[in-house]
Amino acid sequence: MNRNWIKFFVLGLGALLLMSFLYIKTQAVDLDKHNQVISHANQFKRVDAILNQHILEIRQGLLPYYDPTVHNITELKEHLDATTVMAMQLYPVLPGNIAQHLQTTTQALAQKRELLENFKSSNAILRNSLRYLPIAVTRFNDQLPSSATANKLKQTLNTLLRDTLVSNLNSDIPFSPTLLSRSKALKTALAFQAPELQQELDVLLAHVRIVLDNKTQTDEQVRQLLILPTAQNMDALLVAYGVEYDKVVQSANNYRLALYGLSLLLLVYIAGILLQLNRTAATLRHAITDLNYQKFALDQHAIVSITDQNGTITYANQKFCDISQYPAAELIGQNHRIVKSDYHPPEFFKQLWDTITQGNVWHGQIQNQASDGSRYWTDTTIVPFMDNQNKPYQYIAIRTDISAIKQTKQSLQRLNRSLQALSACNESLVKATDEATLLRSICNVIVKDAGYHLAWVGYAGHDKEKTIRPAAQAGFEHNYLDTLNLTWSDDIQGRGPTGTAIRNGELNIIRNITNDSRFTPWRDAAVRCGYRSSIALPLKEKNQTFGALNIYASEADAFDDDEVKFLQELARNLAYGITTLRSYEERELLQKQLQHAQKMEAIGQLSGGIAHDFNNQLSVVIGYLDFLREHLKGTGQPQQWVEIAARSSLRCINLTRQLLAFSRHQLREKTVVNLNTTIKEMKTMIERSLTPEVEVQYFLNDAPWLTEIDPNEFQDALLNMVINARDAMPAGGKLLIETSNKYLDNDYVALNPWLEAGDYVQLILTDTGTGMNKETLEHVFEPFFTTKPKSKGTGLGMSMVYGFAKRYRGHIKLYSEPGVGTTIRLYLPRTHATKPAIGAQDARPAPLATGNESILIVDDEVDLLQLADQYLKSLGYRTQQAENAAQALEILKADNNIDLLFSDVVMPGGMNGYELAQQATQLARSRNLPEPKVLLTSGFTSKTMAHNGLARFSAHLLSKPYRKHDLAQRIRLILDEKKVDEKKEGTAHRQQASSPTDTLSGLNILVVDDDQDMQKLFQLNLEKLGCNAILADDADNAISLYQESLHNKQPIDIAILDLTLPGGIGGVEIASKLKSINSQIKIIVASGYTDGPEMTQYKRYGFQAALEKNSSREKIRQVLECVL
Repeated sequence: MNRNWIKFFVLGLGALLLMSFLYIKTQAVDLDKHNQVISHANQFKRVDAILNQHILEIRQGLLPYYDPTVHNITELKEHLDATTVMAMQLYPVLPGNIAQHLQTTTQALAQKRELLENFKSSNAILRNSLRYLPIAVTRFNDQLPSSATANKLKQTLNTLLRDTLVSNLNSDIPFSPTLLSRSKALKTALAFQAPELQQELDVLLAHVRIVLDNKTQTDEQVRQLLILPTAQNMDALLVAYGVEYDKVVQSANNYRLALYGLSLLLLVYIAGILLQLNRTAATLRHAITDLNYQKFALDQHAIVSITDQNGTITYANQKFCDISQYPAAELIGQNHRIVKSDYHPPEFFKQLWDTITQGNVWHGQIQNQASDGSRYWTDTTIVPFMDNQNKPYQYIAIRTDISAIKQTKQSLQRLNRSLQALSACNESLVKATDEATLLRSICNVIVKDAGYHLAWVGYAGHDKEKTIRPAAQAGFEHNYLDTLNLTWSDDIQGRGPTGTAIRNGELNIIRNITNDSRFTPWRDAAVRCGYRSSIALPLKEKNQTFGALNIYASEADAFDDDEVKFLQELARNLAYGITTLRSYEERELLQKQLQHAQKMEAIGQLSGGIAHDFNNQLSVVIGYLDFLREHLKGTGQPQQWVEIAARSSLRCINLTRQLLAFSRHQLREKTVVNLNTTIKEMKTMIERSLTPEVEVQYFLNDAPWLTEIDPNEFQDALLNMVINARDAMPAGGKLLIETSNKYLDNDYVALNPWLEAGDYVQLILTDTGTGMNKETLEHVFEPFFTTKPKSKGTGLGMSMVYGFAKRYRGHIKLYSEPGVGTTIRLYLPRTHATKPAIGAQDARPAPLATGNESILIVDDEVDLLQLADQYLKSLGYRTQQAENAAQALEILKADNNIDLLFSDVVMPGGMNGYELAQQATQLARSRNLPEPKVLLTSGFTSKTMAHNGLARFSAHLLSKPYRKHDLAQRIRLILDEKKVDEKKEGTAHRQQASSPTDTLSGLNILVVDDDQDMQKLFQLNLEKLGCNAILADDADNAISLYQESLHNKQPIDIAILDLTLPGGIGGVEIASKLKSINSQIKIIVASGYTDGPEMTQYKRYGFQAALEKNSSREKIRQVLECVL
């Protein structure tokens, strides 16, 4: 079949060539072109005649311009050229006679053009002079004077002008002789009439000669133009053309006949071919039907497009239209850049184009963009189709939509990324030792491991503006965070994702930063840094949002639901880690503070013990000095020696009082004090204490709050601080004394747990002295620590001030820098009394009180024992002596008539004064005898001795050293007290040990907690509140201690139970057992986790109140008072 097609093709091609040849021959006779040749030739002759007419009119002055002649010449040239072109189209090789006539006509036309140019030049000169002469004659006549001779001259000029114009138009009139004679006559006449016009007459006559000279030349040129045979040449050309045309017509007719015959044969041949084509078409239709079915099947799945060699789309199937969301009409004629996204770099498309233009198939994955801006992924194969020169002429691209697969893969990648980040963050949470390191580690994990662009943690500030403070960041670029100025208030700066997350406590997502109005204030900076989406996750502690974790991604809509869940989990873990580290750091701080308090307590115990022993000796010395003074009264110098010794002993008493003041065991009377008043009263004393080189300045608050303290102790404290400031400025300087009102908030109290939040009166002393280094500051409050020479200080001044502040529930803080100076801030609690109490009035010593009751004296210091015995006997009392508690008990058992037990507190033998008093009371009860009165005395008393209800015996504690007058007054006071009603026996210890306004003093409180540090912290706070803390670490110990307290008739008033204890028995179970023993007991549950049902609904579990473990002392006070 292929051979047949070749045969048909060759035969058809031969026939076609032959017919083409015959047809071309028939076209040699082209009637249209023939008519055009005749037309252009006739037009040529017509325009030539018009041109001659225009030349004559111009010469005669009837036509003022030359434009028609220029147009005529141009038109002649065009007609001649058109005639030549048409002839050449009719005759590819012009016959000789036609070519000769064309050349002759062309030459004649060129000659005519040249003559016309010469004519225009000559005629222009002639015309200019003819135009000038009438104007010049008129102007010349106007200048001549009015006279008969002048008039004749004017007439001569006019005649000259007329003759010149007539001569120009008529070539037959000779004019030259007349011109010469008239010119001379004019010059002669003008010489007499107006010689000044002679030059103008010369110019006028020169133009007349120009006219006469150019007239003949111009007329000759016109004659030559008119006699040129241009029209005749064209006529000869037409004759030659007609002869040749007839020959061509005859030849064309012969070829036309041959063409008709060949066409008939070709028709028969084509009919045979059509029959064959009909059969082939049927086969092709069947094949096309099959191809359409195949295309339909391909379109159901694949995205197909075809482009030309330049990449212009020539075909796009419906699938392509559907996924791109462009109609086919918009796709056709466009480049594939219409669906291009900005995901791939330019190098990606260059490599693709290089591959297919080299004739290779390209396969890969491409992200495209639909008309609505959405993105989709396709798996693409591009096949180039090559031409015979092995160059691509079109490309077919077959694509498969893999967006869902890609999204699934990306989701899995995101989930894996989130899991890795969560795992790494959890690892950081485990390894972190401080908050700053944890935050930096988490941010680095989010950026480096999870692949996000930026991560930062911001904390909510509690200032007036509610600012957000960045605490850590990773991926920080272009100072982005420095430009945010974020807040969490409900204004434009606080309505971004971070502020909203903190304010509402919920996550906030910005899926597209470029078009989300919530991000408007920060959009430009974010886009400049490459951020496209962000998420802010709140950080919470006990349902309170304290900050936010902020994550930025470089692509829009980067956070899907699954990823958000993991990020929320990460934020919760981070918040837990932060709170745990903070609790750990706070716990460490509390432990350090507890250790410091224990250290100071131990130092106080040591100094108190020293004071106790010293007081014992002083008591003996002072007592016998009193006796000696009475014995030597009126003896002169011996009595003076006794007075000197007594004064020295009293100074020793002041020294022991300072030690006792530091240890905080010497009781003083409190009064309401205005610090300003006291300072003003001390101004003279202060200034005398300073050297002249020290300048003191006062800045006292106009309306200071009041405080309840011992004013004498305050004066001592202030004087000690002033003296220290003086010694720190040996070369002089400034001392500033200020008072102000200050509120100490919970944040400050959290760093100083012995303090309570509230109002304080602040005293500030600032000096410009030498200052102290850090090491010195750590020891400045320790007794006997001093930086002064041994002869210039005892080292007890600042320790006394420290004891003074602690004793009145205040606080002291030092700030110092070597070479700059020192600032001391003393805080004393505010009292709401209306006015300061009036100071102690002068009073004369009352007479010594006497009596005859029986008193048992107990003291291990024999000298002091003998002194007390002599004092009491001199006052009329009956006495018995014992050197220890065991001897005292033997006497009590043998003598039922002891009215008062007067005992030292600190004694050897394993039983102290409190315990002796307890034994004496129990002994009397067991015999149904009246309880003996008790008076205890000590130079140092530790509160730890007065536990489990024994503190009631310290109500009238007599401090050593005492004078005879003090002993007499105190003995008589106790003996004259009425007995306590038996019904109030259970609470008598509390009433004796507390002031009327303090309802907590003397309470027995059971603290059950397995954490010893927490036990000690509770004990410290409760003792500061005046309570007795009884400690237990498990359920069995707690039940045993409670039963023992009931047996000793010193019941526990309140139990504070830890919610969770080891061994499976917690606070709820212990509360149930205690209630079964005594249903009236008050029970408080304590826990560090406040969200549990036992804390929020404590009454359902048998508790009267709930207490958070890290509560301040003020909070503990409030809870205890509420329970009572």
